[in-house]
Amino acid sequence: KISSKDDAVKLVRYLVSRKVDQVKVGYGFSPELLSVISTESHNAGLQVTSHVTISARDAVASGIDCLEHGTGVVQALVDEAIMAKVYQTSGIEKRTTCAFHLMRTVGFADLAAYLVDRGTRIVPDFILWAVAGSKRRNQYDLETLGVLKNQELSYIPHGRYFWWLKQNQHFWLDRRSLGETSDLRLKTLQDGYRRYQDFIAMFVERGGRIITGTDTGFMLPGLSLHHELQEM
Repeated sequence: KISSKDDAVKLVRYLVSRKVDQVKVGYGFSPELLSVISTESHNAGLQVTSHVTISARDAVASGIDCLEHGTGVVQALVDEAIMAKVYQTSGIEKRTTCAFHLMRTVGFADLAAYLVDRGTRIVPDFILWAVAGSKRRNQYDLETLGVLKNQELSYIPHGRYFWWLKQNQHFWLDRRSLGETSDLRLKTLQDGYRRYQDFIAMFVERGGRIITGTDTGFMLPGLSLHHELQEM
């Protein structure tokens, strides 16, 4: 567990000694600790990627080179007071990707320029949100079923099998805020997903670089990469 700057330095130096290719930081770190980790990693010639729970601006200002799952974008484009309510509402997924629909489009251009100017990369992981928000979600369900019907995959645990088949879609659909119907939840996810895609498109059009990823494990390996490319 990292609780101090010294802890962060020691762990990065340990990872460097193990000859890792890059450093990934999980969620929950303050900008101060992210800065220490980034500085130490950069001094060793390593890039830093992160699943952040703070604003993308703050994360990049702290030295983060890549935003996993597009995290931080929501926090950077939703007013702090509204974001505080999002975290307090029991029915909303706390990774905040269910709050894409709350992002202020008026801030897209400024944030995209900020990230591009600093050479930030983004792993959008479109397919994570596409299982509920994309117009192709039924197609993806059918293709996933087609793969999982293969008898040679019968070793897959039933829990994971059904997760890939349908439960991951309901993971998002069931994250309803108070008083929200399932139909409204679906519309909210679809509207938010389009808004997220619009931001990533603007980021790319302005010279930003994106990396293809699917959060394998959460999504069916292999096929989900094809779906990600289709969403791109």
